[in-house]
Formats: sequence, structure tokens, C-alpha cells
Amino acid sequence: MKKKTILLFLIEGLFVVGLIFFLFVHISHAQVVSKYHKWETSSYFRGFNILNDSPKNLQDIIDLKSTDANFVMIGCFGFREVEAPFNIVDANIQQIDSMVSYCRQTGVYYSIAVRQGPGRRDVYLESEGIAPQSTIWTNATEQSHYAGMCGEIAERYNGDTLFVGLNLFVEPNPLFNTPCILTPELLEQCMILNNINVRDLMALCIDSVRSIDPDLPIIVANVQYSTPEYFSILQPQADPFVIYDFHNYVPQQYVKADTANSVAYPGDYLSISTLGIAHYDRSFLENQTFSKVVEFQQQTGSPIIMGEFGLLHPQIGGEQYLADLTDIAICNGWHFAYWDYRRPGSDWDYEEWGVNYWDTVKYSFIKDCSTNIMNLNNMEHSELIVFPNPSQHEINIDFKNADADFLKTISIFNLSGQLIFSIEAIDPHTSIVNISDLPKGYYWLKVQSSRSSFAKQIIKT
Repeated sequence: MKKKTILLFLIEGLFVVGLIFFLFVHISHAQVVSKYHKWETSSYFRGFNILNDSPKNLQDIIDLKSTDANFVMIGCFGFREVEAPFNIVDANIQQIDSMVSYCRQTGVYYSIAVRQGPGRRDVYLESEGIAPQSTIWTNATEQSHYAGMCGEIAERYNGDTLFVGLNLFVEPNPLFNTPCILTPELLEQCMILNNINVRDLMALCIDSVRSIDPDLPIIVANVQYSTPEYFSILQPQADPFVIYDFHNYVPQQYVKADTANSVAYPGDYLSISTLGIAHYDRSFLENQTFSKVVEFQQQTGSPIIMGEFGLLHPQIGGEQYLADLTDIAICNGWHFAYWDYRRPGSDWDYEEWGVNYWDTVKYSFIKDCSTNIMNLNNMEHSELIVFPNPSQHEINIDFKNADADFLKTISIFNLSGQLIFSIEAIDPHTSIVNISDLPKGYYWLKVQSSRSSFAKQIIKT
């Protein structure tokens, strides 16, 4: 009887232990897989880049979250030195730990974007000639150490439910200073001739991470600074939990113009897509610039993030440019992160550029892909006259030659598509809209007639 009791006790004990282990494994797995499920949710992650060269404090991240952003991409210099023997860099780890701590205290999701490590120098420092060129692209020893470092990063933050991604390489750029970059196809052939295989290097890093964490979402960037047009040569990874990253700084003559308010959008600029001058507007961005990203997304079914985008300085039509980019991203289900947040000085700092810019950014965190004012017919209406434009006080609308058609409502929207106010037309053919109380800037005037709706951009001076 006593032996039977002991046996039953042991069996029950083993059952309980087994049950606990089963639940632990499956609950842990479900928690981690749910990270990737968020990436599969359309445009779930929306936020900013924050960088190691402009450290933030807790209040910065509290303020960031108050914009309705839920995500930050933490740019870092990695855990190890660039040069052999690739020693640990404690200062870099401490910087990342600080940013991670602020995210944990505020409940903001974060990904870690690796900008530097064994054999690989920061892409900006390298491209500006501040640092020597990276040698990792053909150096097997450096590749092995870099991959190992990626595993170390995954291990340090393993188990944190807010850690939703590891970006292995920020803007891979082999052969960036050669004529090979003229077209994607030429760059692809040059990499083959130079024994550069970025896909295999990414796979090596993925394997290192998977030895630590089997399900952590991994972000893979395309070559040539992750430019969207070069998605045509991106090869997908075999791993099931990969997100693909592109960065948009086109047209560069607009985005990176040295002087504020010196260039305009929409406007004519040099295009990689056409190898000539093209008229950049929402339609061109959507149907040309991003076409290869859309094709890749459709072919693979993989999540996409527009991991960097923005403006160096405020420019003419800049609010519309940012609104168009985020509209396109949301309508394609892409996640996105502005470059960047509270950078020292006013570069890339939309919060410092006035209410129109900051409202445009904040609205992008809550808007959806519903039809908005910018999608309406904004071509010149043959029977509509809007004057004066620009205007300081009033906008006159003349619809006298409209035959049986007549005015119904006139509405003013900001560039993010938010309704400012709307009025009912009293006269069927003319109307005066008072805009005296509006801040200076660009707006959309929407006219609803008895037959159609259309829009025209206006300027309040």
C-alpha cells in the first residue's frame, strides 16, 4: 500500500512537472509569436527613429508616446568594435540599455537597428568619408563575428515582450562609391563579380539569432542604402519571421536640400525609376518609386516597414509630402518610423517646424486608409474659379457657369486630411470662405457640388 502511494505520488509529480513545462513552452512561444503577429497586422507599428548619437531621456519617450506613436527604432553602434579583436564596447551597450529602459517604463515597442560592428562601419560616417570603408562584405572572419554579435544582442533583450525586432544591418551599402550603383541590375552583377553575397550574410546573422531566440522578428534591409527602387534585386530569406525594410529619401534634391523652403513638392527632380527628370507627386511615388516594394510584398506576403523617411528642413509642400508618404504606407499596410525624433538643432525635427508639420506627423499615427481629401479629383475644374490664392482673409468661389450643377458644401482640411471646418453654400453658384483664423500654411479646399466632389490646394498667408 505504501509503495503504491509513493508510486502514485511520483506519477502525479511527473505529470504536474510535465504540465508546467508544456504550459511554459507554449505560453512563451505564443507570447513571442504574437510579436510577429503584430507585424502581420496592417501598419501596426508607427513611430520614430531614436539614435545613439543624440541620446534621449525618459521624458522624451513619454512625450513621444503622447503623440500616439507606439514604436521606436533604436539605432545603435552594436556591442563590439569594428576592428579585430572585436572587443566588447560597454558604452554602446549602456546607451542601448538606457533607451530600452525608457521604452519599458513607457510601454513603447522597440526594435534595435545595428549600425556598426565587426567589419562594418556606420553607413553615414562611411559615406561621408569620416570613417574608412567597411570590409565585412567579403571578409568571412568579420562576418562570423558580426553574426555572433547579433546573437548577443538578441540574448540580452530576450524575453522582453516590447522587443519586437532586430534590424541586422542599417542600409547595407557594398560598392556604394562605384559606378555599379547606377542601376539595380548593374549593382547586382557587380556584387556577383566581386563575390559579395548580402543575402547569405543576412542568413548567417539570422542563424546566430535563431540559436538564441527561435521566433524574434528580424528586420532585413535592402542594399544601396535600402532605397525602394533597389527592391527589384532583393532576395527573400527562408526564415518565417522576417520583416523587410526600405528607407525613402527621394527625391533627394527635395528631401535633403540644404536651405529651408527653397524647393517644392510636387516638383520635378531626378529619378532612379526613369533615369531622368520626373514629376514627383503622390501618384509618381506610389506607382513608380515604390512599385518594386509593392511587387516584392505581393510575391512574398511579408511585412514591410518604411524604416526611415522624412525631411532635412521644412520645404514648400513638406507637410503634403509627409502626408503622402504615410498615406501610401498605410494603404499598403506598411509600418513606418520617421527620421528622426528631437535631433539636436532643427534638422529632421518636425516638432520645431510649426503646428502644421507637427499635426501632420501626429495624425499619421492614428489615420487609416479611408478615402481622404487628397485622393479626390484635384485637377482644374473647367467651371470653377477659386480666388485669390494665396489669401490672407477670404477665398472666393465662383461656380456661375455650371448649368444645372450647383454648390452644396465647402470644406477646409489640413494636409493630413483632418477636417478644419465645413459650411453650407447659401448661393448655388458663388460662395465666400473666411480663412482669417487659420494659421499660415497649406490647406485643401473641398467643394461638394450636386454632381461631384473635387479639391484644390490653397495657401493661407
